[in-house]
Amino acid sequence: MLTPSRERIPPRAEHPGVPWQVLPYERQLEVKRAQVEEALRRIGDQHRRVLVETYLRGRPYAEVAMELGVPEGTIKSRVYYGLRALRNALEEMGYDG
Repeated sequence: MLTPSRERIPPRAEHPGVPWQVLPYERQLEVKRAQVEEALRRIGDQHRRVLVETYLRGRPYAEVAMELGVPEGTIKSRVYYGLRALRNALEEMGYDG
């Protein structure tokens, strides 16, 4: 599923008071990745699984539906509501993406 982070650092904890735009690009990506991973942990298992399989792994809805033994429409619905839940989780975390 999700790979454990090497270290759990709250966003910008290493550089307090430094504007986001001046952090090195690689560090910005690392922080964003950690924020998205945390948001994925906060949503339901069913939604997380279909988002990981369809968006992150690029698998077709039909293939994921067959693997999970549910109709393709159910996968589409879970993706839709999963994305909404993910967006809400990111907003609650103060994601500035």
